[in-house]
Amino acid sequence: MRLADLIYPNALSIEVLGRGLLLGLQYDRVLNDDLAAGIAYGMVGTDGDKSADLLPVYLNYYFSRDQDSLLVTAGLTAILNSASV
Repeated sequence: MRLADLIYPNALSIEVLGRGLLLGLQYDRVLNDDLAAGIAYGMVGTDGDKSADLLPVYLNYYFSRDQDSLLVTAGLTAILNSASV
């Protein structure tokens, strides 16, 4: 049986002090036994009433198929509406 069959292939979560900085909404998808991909959304306030939206996109590689496996994450974060910051 594959690891992807044993765990939930999709996850929707709220994260504090994570990829979305202060507060973020995150979606993860298991692609195969070794890879998972995700996208998140977060908003951070700047000076005064200005804010910036963050859109992190990432890929996780798992070194082992154990539940507590070591993993490496690589990704990029787009800063949206930066003209108002």
